[in-house]
Amino acid sequence: ATASLASVAIAGRFDVALVESPPLLLAGTARALRACGLPYVFHVADPWPDFPIALGYLRSPLERRVAFAIEAFAYAGAAAITTVSPGIVGLLSSKPSGQGRVVLVPNGVDVDRFADGRKPTEARRALDWPEVFTVVYAGTVGLAQGLGTLLEAAGRLGTEVRIVVVGDGVERRELEARARTMGLRNLAFHPSVPWAAVPSILAAADAGLVLLREGPLYEMSLPTKLLEVMAAGRPVVVSADGDAADLVERSGAGYVAAAEDPAGLAQAIDACRRDPDRMERGSLGRALVRERFARSRTLALLADALTRAARMR
Repeated sequence: ATASLASVAIAGRFDVALVESPPLLLAGTARALRACGLPYVFHVADPWPDFPIALGYLRSPLERRVAFAIEAFAYAGAAAITTVSPGIVGLLSSKPSGQGRVVLVPNGVDVDRFADGRKPTEARRALDWPEVFTVVYAGTVGLAQGLGTLLEAAGRLGTEVRIVVVGDGVERRELEARARTMGLRNLAFHPSVPWAAVPSILAAADAGLVLLREGPLYEMSLPTKLLEVMAAGRPVVVSADGDAADLVERSGAGYVAAAEDPAGLAQAIDACRRDPDRMERGSLGRALVRERFARSRTLALLADALTRAARMR
């Protein structure tokens, strides 16, 4: 309510508003702005309420009806709806309130920020990491990632592979305890690092890891961490279905296993370790990100959507 009142108070000073969901309840703010004559673009970073429903929340039919009604309320008033992957574009376009107004504005990265230039061995020495083939997962340790699959895969690999998980999240403690119980000597957990340190972490990797759980909504996800690994010039080992797997497979930027398939993930990691040309895959990924996912391109797409919306005032 406070955000809505503050936004309405200054609405007359601007030509267009950008409202990001989640939280979905910002639909109220968006429509308040529209009522004041200010058009808005509604950016859907994650599709709510579809995503929490897929995670097992909002089980009550009444809760779901209310949540979908709020979503439709937000979409119906928007000059445009932007979102981050082709799969989510399809999902939102299938909703009556979203038809004809969904625009793809993918996640973007500053490619030059990841121009570390060091070989993995050099970067590992700087971090005081042991010198062994290293794959790194850097990101949220949450429900959507399903890192239990990574633990099972680690159990199938020997100590010639070191797996490093850098990040925090709701599953971190449980996974650490499980790794100790499993006696995984080739898996290490590190806390989250500052945003500025991520390029150094990825530079120390021989390959980056991206995992998603199995299910239709996860198939629509194109995580920023995937683009960051590719921007760093490192091959990607991805355990996922859908958009993320398709991007890596079609570009030749890495190695793909099905979602929640520990045996397949272990095989993909081992295939990367044995591949003498794996750094060429990393170069292909970096070139693709520069061409299609550079932040400057993403900002240009968003600016275009906002400019078109502003003309509706």
